[in-house]
Amino acid sequence: MPCVIEIAFDNEEEVNKLVNVLLKENLICGAQVVKSDSKWRWQGQIEMCMEYLLLIKTKKELAKEIYDQVRKIHSYECFSFSIFPFESCNQEYLDWINSTVK
Repeated sequence: MPCVIEIAFDNEEEVNKLVNVLLKENLICGAQVVKSDSKWRWQGQIEMCMEYLLLIKTKKELAKEIYDQVRKIHSYECFSFSIFPFESCNQEYLDWINSTVK
């Protein structure tokens, strides 16, 4: 099943390194990086910083393999890793995802 995985980073180099690994390993078919003015609560404190929100297109069954790659690169102690399955009426787009990733 196609999905989008969302991961937030505060380090652009980490984002680029991860995207390159995932593309080379055919774990994703594409990615977008969006700058985000992020705020959250962590260990009782309100935190904020400019983050890079990574949105990757893949198949849900590859999520664990992708997570393992993120774990190797990500510097956050606790990072977001949200999976959003989706449907599309654009069959060509779905075919592209299915033919591009493992």
